[in-house]
Amino acid sequence: MPLSTDLEERIAAFLRGRSGAATSAQIAASVLRIPGADEAKAAALLDRLLPARRRRLIRRDAGETWSVLAAEPRKGWMSPLALAAVDLDAAGRRPARLSLLPLHEAGRTREWPGDPPAELRRFARGRTLLVCGGAAEREAFLRWLGAEGAGDRDSEARVFSLDALLRRAGGRIPRRAADPEVTPRERAEASRDAAEGVMALLLASGILDGARALEWLRGGEAFDFGDRLFAGADLAAVPAAPGTYRFYDRAGALVYVGQSKNLRTRVGSYFRTKTPARQAAIAARAHRLEIREAGSDLGALVREASEIRRLKPAMNRQVAVHERASPYEPGPAGVLARERIYVLPGAEPGRRDVVFVHAGAVVERRQFTVPRAGGGLTSGRRSWQRALRLIERHYFQAAGAPLRGGPSSRSTAEATRLLATWVRRGGREAPAFDPTDCRDAREAASRLVEMLAEAQGPSTPPALTPRMR
Repeated sequence: MPLSTDLEERIAAFLRGRSGAATSAQIAASVLRIPGADEAKAAALLDRLLPARRRRLIRRDAGETWSVLAAEPRKGWMSPLALAAVDLDAAGRRPARLSLLPLHEAGRTREWPGDPPAELRRFARGRTLLVCGGAAEREAFLRWLGAEGAGDRDSEARVFSLDALLRRAGGRIPRRAADPEVTPRERAEASRDAAEGVMALLLASGILDGARALEWLRGGEAFDFGDRLFAGADLAAVPAAPGTYRFYDRAGALVYVGQSKNLRTRVGSYFRTKTPARQAAIAARAHRLEIREAGSDLGALVREASEIRRLKPAMNRQVAVHERASPYEPGPAGVLARERIYVLPGAEPGRRDVVFVHAGAVVERRQFTVPRAGGGLTSGRRSWQRALRLIERHYFQAAGAPLRGGPSSRSTAEATRLLATWVRRGGREAPAFDPTDCRDAREAASRLVEMLAEAQGPSTPPALTPRMR
């Protein structure tokens, strides 16, 4: 049976009212309304309803009686403490759902949507928060708090990635906590023991405030930047946004190209005193750094693949692009619909990436300017005429007629693999339609222009196919 916080609170209230301990049979009779219960059976029932590791208010004493726990003194930054778990939206930037689970204190799990945002802000304020997941989940949670006006932006020493703490401590991330199919509430419950364990380790190590926890998390010593053309302050100024980065050596040769959905976290991970050997080797050669933001994390993935293939950096291992399978889904066969047009946000404001899929493969990607509101017929008509030409070319051409000026088979295969990866990760909710459902190319072009105006804001899934000419 699951733990009932309400039951524990009722038992604690009963024990306080007695001003002393009580047997399992007495609790069963007075709280559970089971009169005349055998002591051993009542004790077994309470153990099943309230496992020892989940008890926060009561305890079983050596004499097999139950009593109320004395209030524990607060221990620095660790109390009060809560776990946060989120489901990211399609763009991977904000929570679609979240749960807040208190630790070391009585209280129910709070969830959004559901509980009023103001109540969640009050709950989060003044607590140390451990966010289940990595940097992306932590940043999305902070954006949600900021968007709701809650963020006391002291977040560096108050909001931590639980995965980062566990990796630093040498612990294991619970498998259920990493399963995207479970709800945020279930993810938080599955992470409870791991969170309590890592916080106990910090306490035993004398780490009693958030600043010292940050120092421990980062390796404890400052990285020596020497005469590099960037330093720690430059890394702190890197945007916490998706994009690509390049490292150059002293001679100006390109050493490495990488991408991340959070550039600040990823680039900073190279310049710590304790990093994996491969990252340390790249950092040792890095003398100059270039950062380039992208419209989305998967847009950054596309640019990285293109630059690795074109520039051939010295320390990049992978040159070809391979479809990256999800550990929770089957292989790529049948992932893409045969005929589909996707409308995705572009890297620049007011632009959209339009991806054309024909016969289950990406055949073209073009950028469109969003028709201006109040811009008259000219702006929208230009977009419509361009859409009409492309739609006629790919979907309403005479049978057997060759495509004119299409992309190479190599770029088509690369784009299709990347698009399949994204669709498998949740891109099925992206704005898209089947043009062959329309009566003719003119109707399909009108539908596309409507979608260009509708696809607004960060909630729209990201662009991910390489530009093809």
